[in-house]
Amino acid sequence: MAKAQIDVNLTFVNLDGVSKINNEQQTSYVEPLLISENKCEKLKSCQHHICDLICHVGECPHCDQLIKQTCLSHGIEREVLCSNETGCIKTFSCGEPCAKLLSFGHHKCKKKCHNGPYSD
Repeated sequence: MAKAQIDVNLTFVNLDGVSKINNEQQTSYVEPLLISENKCEKLKSCQHHICDLICHVGECPHCDQLIKQTCLSHGIEREVLCSNETGCIKTFSCGEPCAKLLSFGHHKCKKKCHNGPYSD
């Protein structure tokens, strides 16, 4: 393999785990992988946040961002880790009865914590 002509800081990492110095003659029979010193910037598994690690081999780590969510009916707040399931959803149902007064003002909604119209 010929010497690499590289204008950015790159490190060759062979699949056998041996690093080679920039622009060094590769004598291994294994194809080298190019690892940049730039940030990865791929979407993490949550599909909402960017990987801020240096360019790497393999999958990006799971998202570790905390998301603040507010209960749909009661205004209770919580923080949860971002994930495929929570994404960047800003609301959640606490599962308690809604208890909002219905439009005629005498009865309370009996549905579990929810978004949308109230009912008896």
